[in-house]
Amino acid sequence: NKISNLQHAMAMYFDYSISEYYKERDKQISMGRLEPVTDRKITQQPVVAVWVNTSDSLKKLAYVTDIKRFVLDEYRKMLPSYIIMERNLPKDAYTTQDLLKLSRDAGAEYMLVCGIEGNQAPKEGYWYLTLEQGLFDKNGRMLTLGAFGRKVSPAVGNIQAAGENLWQAREALCEQLPFIVTQHEANLGY
Repeated sequence: NKISNLQHAMAMYFDYSISEYYKERDKQISMGRLEPVTDRKITQQPVVAVWVNTSDSLKKLAYVTDIKRFVLDEYRKMLPSYIIMERNLPKDAYTTQDLLKLSRDAGAEYMLVCGIEGNQAPKEGYWYLTLEQGLFDKNGRMLTLGAFGRKVSPAVGNIQAAGENLWQAREALCEQLPFIVTQHEANLGY
């Protein structure tokens, strides 16, 4: 019977629901009801090694802990063949490891490096969520490089902003990789 006159962004519910989705998915996997998400899928299409790094600034905020998982899941949907690479890398891997060599050694024909960053504007109540994406062939030639950003409130709208950034990132990938999946079938489990 209570009505709140406090205005808030509806995107807050999307952030919260994604967080709850991952908690429930992890629970169902631990109970053996769902299969774990695979870090490797090989089809007839060229294999893309996927590297996703998030900044420490993202870990300080309430509903951004699942952005990396969300981004990885979206790349899994876009790429017919992929290998998620950084699962067991040390913290300084992006500065000390030869990512291209590791990608080639894993059998990839392309390497996709993605960074997710959150920066608050000085003395402002908002911040910028940025997705940087670089695509390289197996010889290290850069095919595309882009940065896609959205202004959001630190605790609200992060998943929506990440999704909008990913739409632009996917368009950039489509220009170089004709096999990128752009349409998805609903998977209702039956």
